[in-house]
Amino acid sequence: MKPSESISDMYTRFTQIVTSLHALGRELTNYERVNKIMRCLPSSFDVDNLLGSLIAYEQGVNQRNLNAGEKMKEKIVSLKANNTDTDSSRSKNDDVSFIKRQFKSF
Repeated sequence: MKPSESISDMYTRFTQIVTSLHALGRELTNYERVNKIMRCLPSSFDVDNLLGSLIAYEQGVNQRNLNAGEKMKEKIVSLKANNTDTDSSRSKNDDVSFIKRQFKSF
């Protein structure tokens, strides 16, 4: 990380590098990405701030998962079956049978 660079600028630059590596055939795992980001943080970066950011992130993820679970529960709908299509297909079959019988007797 450059001395005058913000974290978002550093991450943008990091993402561009990872994308370039991917284009060249080198895929970084999530573990490798995390290690590289952690190593590039300046020594003046406070561990307590990092821990606070990670806890806030974890709470956000948990809240999103909870909200997604509630949305899934809301979307569950049961539908009542309607037999009108079956009845109409039966009557069509009956009509066809009736016509066949009439035709045979002709």
